[in-house]
Amino acid sequence: MRIILDQLFQGCWYDHLDRRLVAYKQLNNQKLTQAIALAETLLAGDTEILAHWNRESLQWRGKLKTN
Repeated sequence: MRIILDQLFQGCWYDHLDRRLVAYKQLNNQKLTQAIALAETLLAGDTEILAHWNRESLQWRGKLKTN
């Protein structure tokens, strides 16, 4: 869920939504539709995009480990 929400907002989702509340319940219809489309991409089994989105999410959060 973190990866999808971060991709949706192109940054940490909690910078856009109240992190104390359920994230998906705060999405309007347009954002919810976009989130579902992102999730369907992952459900199709594209592990490369999952890895890429995870790296982006970690980078946005300052948690990407570098060598």
